[in-house]
Formats: sequence, C-alpha cells, structure tokens
Amino acid sequence: MHNVVYTVGGNSWIPCYVSIYSLLKNNPEDRFRIFVVSEEEKDDRFFEALGFLQGIHQDFTIEYVPADVEEYNKLPDPESGREHLTVGVYITLSIPDLLPIEHGNLLYLDADTIIDGSLDELLNRDMSNCIIAASPDYKNRGMKFGISPVKRYVNSGVLYINTPRWKQNDIGEKCFEYIKDNRPDLPDQTALNAILHSDGEIEILSPRFNVHKAWAKR
Repeated sequence: MHNVVYTVGGNSWIPCYVSIYSLLKNNPEDRFRIFVVSEEEKDDRFFEALGFLQGIHQDFTIEYVPADVEEYNKLPDPESGREHLTVGVYITLSIPDLLPIEHGNLLYLDADTIIDGSLDELLNRDMSNCIIAASPDYKNRGMKFGISPVKRYVNSGVLYINTPRWKQNDIGEKCFEYIKDNRPDLPDQTALNAILHSDGEIEILSPRFNVHKAWAKR
C-alpha cells in the first residue's frame, strides 16, 4: 500500500481530482491510500464524484483530513513575500505528523500535479539514507539562505518522505523555527532545504519527477 497526500483549498479541489485521476489511471496495479488535507470543510462534490475514479482503479481509498491553521498564526504571514501564498503553505510541514502513518514512506503531491506514467521507480526507492527525495528547482536559490551552491535547492511540489525518520528528527518543528528566524519568501520550501541539507538528509531526484513550466524556459 502506497501513501499519497495532497493539500487542498480554494480553487484547487478540481485540479486535485484530476491529479488523482492521472495517478490512478497510470498506476493501475498499485494500491493507494490517498489523503486530502484541507483547512476547509470537506468538499461534498469532490467526494461524491469518487465513483468515477472507481471505474478506472480497483484498489484505493481517499480520506479527508482537516487541518487547523490557527496553530500557524505565530508564524510570519507568507503573503508578505508572495501574494499568492496563504498560511495553508505551512500545512505541508505538518503533514507527516497529521496523518495516521507510523511506518513506510509518504508521497506528497501539489494539487495541480499531473502524473503521466508509472511511479514504480519512485515508490520502490530505498529511502533508508534520507528523509526526503525531491527534484531540483529550476533556480538554485539556496545561497541566499546559506545553503551551499553544491547542494541543489529542491522544489517542494513533489516530495517522497521517509515518515518515521521525519518524525524522529522533528523536521516540522525545526522548519517552523527556521521560518520564524529567517522569514524566507518561500517559507516551507526554503525551510526544508535549509534544515535537511544541513543534515545531509535530501536525495536529489531527476527533474522529470517534478517538471513545471519554468523548466521549459531554461
């Protein structure tokens, strides 16, 4: 059983549904336990439409998990750096602690991610020597925050997470402390890079696991 999680809110419920469709359609032989984490109330239309997904895949579950964003009120307002960000970005850093998963790995996907093929190579990856595996961002932003230029700054849109190791090392709490002290303009992403690179806990994936339009301009 593979654990997959999305954070959803606002206009991202429909993109998330499309992403789940692409995941199931292109990985028909895998078993999935999918979590949808949101600061909003459960979207009934989203869950009423799950019957269509059951027509393309026979072995998956989808669970709604509410997130209380009030706990993030003491953190810097992410809108001060990026207008499109809300406190919901901090949910990503809490996910391994929010979900009822004690063992195994967890695949986090941004709600607008499209899966265009099999994920077997990623889902069967040995994660014993790292906390996350992620693809590089198109900009190596790390030097601004003291991250060595030889360590690629990764994008947090697709993260494969060693859940037990994340919890054992209190990564979420360390990231929140980093954000309070440094106030980066991409708070969740930069905090993950700073904390995990300093401990040598990031493995770099091929960019093909997280391709976005910015790569096309390079």
